Amino acid sequence: MKGVWVMVLAGWVSLTLTNSSSWSGSPVHVQLITSLPYDFNVATAIIYTGAAFELAVEAANNRYAPFLNVSLTMLYNSSHQRCEDISAAAVVTLSDYYYRHRNKANSVYGLVSSPCSEAIGTQSVATEWDWLLFANGLAQDDFLDNNITPTAMAIGGTFRGYAVILLRILAFYRWSHVTLLLQTRTQTTFYNLMASTLLDRAKGENIYNFLFSMDCYSFDNAVPQSMADALDYASKRSRVLVILSPGKTAVDLLLMAEDQGMGNGEFVFINIQPLQQEVYGKASQFDHPLPRYMKIFRSVLVVTYRSAGSELDELNQKIADRTKLRYNRTYDNGSQPLDSYAIQASYDIVDLFALAVNESLATHQPDAEWSGRALAALLTDRNFTDLTTGFMYISKESARFLDLVVFGFSTKTQTMRQMGKWSVALRELSWTNLIIDWPTKDGQPPPDLPNCGFSGLEGDCVHAATVTLLNILLPVILTFGLALLFFVFIRKRRYKSKKKRNWLIAQQDLATRRNSSDGNSWTSGNANWKGKRVWTKSVTMKQLPTEQCFVFLDLLLKPSFKMLHPNINTFFGLCLPENRAILVSNYCKHGSLYDLYYEMSLDWDFKVGIKLENYWNGYFTPFWGSIELRLF
Repeated sequence: MKGVWVMVLAGWVSLTLTNSSSWSGSPVHVQLITSLPYDFNVATAIIYTGAAFELAVEAANNRYAPFLNVSLTMLYNSSHQRCEDISAAAVVTLSDYYYRHRNKANSVYGLVSSPCSEAIGTQSVATEWDWLLFANGLAQDDFLDNNITPTAMAIGGTFRGYAVILLRILAFYRWSHVTLLLQTRTQTTFYNLMASTLLDRAKGENIYNFLFSMDCYSFDNAVPQSMADALDYASKRSRVLVILSPGKTAVDLLLMAEDQGMGNGEFVFINIQPLQQEVYGKASQFDHPLPRYMKIFRSVLVVTYRSAGSELDELNQKIADRTKLRYNRTYDNGSQPLDSYAIQASYDIVDLFALAVNESLATHQPDAEWSGRALAALLTDRNFTDLTTGFMYISKESARFLDLVVFGFSTKTQTMRQMGKWSVALRELSWTNLIIDWPTKDGQPPPDLPNCGFSGLEGDCVHAATVTLLNILLPVILTFGLALLFFVFIRKRRYKSKKKRNWLIAQQDLATRRNSSDGNSWTSGNANWKGKRVWTKSVTMKQLPTEQCFVFLDLLLKPSFKMLHPNINTFFGLCLPENRAILVSNYCKHGSLYDLYYEMSLDWDFKVGIKLENYWNGYFTPFWGSIELRLF
């Protein structure tokens, strides 16, 4: 009935006890109650698991009659489509059922918890009422906390189980640096809970004396840049990328990783799926990649729940038929009900519950209340070989390890093939066929730390990078160095005489006269320098092109190039007092050629004679003949 809890006590569920001549007492009422949602986006919902519960109850009644009377009650509200509504209603409906229908003396109760329930909900009431508490879906660590839920049994497996097998894989290949790539928006909470469990277990897990360095990066699969950033982040921290997303997104990431240059054989990509179903992902999604992406797909591992074998074909068919009849749901071709751990766990819960009660009949005191804690203790740390679905081991933590498998890419078939599985009997990861042809140079699994480090500039590549850098920079450095040396050489050659310029005359060595009207100026005329009479001429610095003049004087007065000629007045040097320049030359008592030619009264015959003589001397010394007239 929609909007209220529904109690299923169908004729095929609870059988009337007959032919009980060997049993004079009343049967024990084994009552299994579920708080699972009816139609909800979880693998444990009634539309998926209801048929398995019902068929298991029928089988248990057939097996244990007339001692046990097993019944199933499903408490749900089909209108609830949110975990908040389901969790809030669970305690109310359970409490109502507890006070209306329980019969302590002749009944034993078990509760199947909803994945939406919290410790303050169904888990807490199961502890208070001392009922067995089952989970037919993946359980978190707090579900198995004995201080919170001492009667809990994780028959649907645990997130810890998935984490353990992944850490075993990492330890086997000696991969310690790992990055989790977590898709933020999905239809299930599996990937988020898996990420938190892995990070928690990696901190304290010490497998084969092997420690892990693991971090997590979240991305939005609807934003390509977010996916690219996730790959870039991971490539700088590790070579092992655990992709926590549906299979389709994982394939998209692989294609993008190849385009980003991560298909070079250095990287490993591991995808974890709870089940091989379309809503999550199948190993077959990684089959037959395009040739250009073949290399990166050879670096892929897939961890998931194993598919049911042909040995349970009859039971699979029964569950499929009942599901279609009661819940109007069919299975796709190639898919079987027991491919889901939730459906198998639902069937196994009824089997285990009935088995535990049946084994306790001989020691149970009449009219005494049944203890969920005692039944849980009977089922823990134990192998079960006679269950309908096959072998099972429940750990001392009251948890079942699921039959998980590892797939790798086969280059021969270009498909994902099973290469390892979790051995329930050995409780260890066993490798059945290491088929992977790794795309590394030597065909071996990629190392945890690449030769060049995560940055690409470490280890063996430091020398190579240095050589490459030197090959690029050395010609540049040499060219620049030669140019610099040439420049310095020229500058030094031009200005080295600044420290030892022979033509620079100190002011204190030159005895001349200052202009009486302007103490800062100098007059032209004769003077004394080193006991010698010389001629001086005062000019302002503005009249003198300083730099060019200094360079010219360096050349002019160089000992190997000193200008000496009878017709040229000898230039001794330059005195630089304050902002003036005093030109010092040999003293000529008759004046200079300029004075003789332009200022004295000479006839033209004499002047023409001087010109001819100057020209004749200029023929042999053309440069110096022209300078003599203009120097002063």
